[in-house]
Amino acid sequence: MKGEIKDMPNPFGKTVDVEHPYAIYADDRFDWEYKILKTYQQRDKETNNPHARWKVAVKTPFTFGSYEIGDDYCLNILLHSGLIEATDEWKKVYGN
Repeated sequence: MKGEIKDMPNPFGKTVDVEHPYAIYADDRFDWEYKILKTYQQRDKETNNPHARWKVAVKTPFTFGSYEIGDDYCLNILLHSGLIEATDEWKKVYGN
C-alpha cells in the first residue's frame, strides 16, 4: 500500500559508537545511565512488542564507572528513566 511505514528502513538500525549514541537516558534514583547504540525494530513495532530491545552501553554503580555493552528491553528504559540527550531524529521518533 502507498505510504506504509513497514517499507521504510529503521533509522536507528546501525550500531553507533558509545561516544556518539542516538540518545542518553538516566535513572537518577539508582544512578544508571543508558546510551542507546541501536534499535532492532522501528518504533511502531516496538510499541506492540513487550520484548523489544535496544543495544545499549550502560553505566551503573556495579560497573565501577565504566560502560558495559549489551541489550536491554526498551520498555524498561522508557518507563524507568528520563531522556537526557538525543539526536534530532531520535526526538522526532521518540519525543523529548
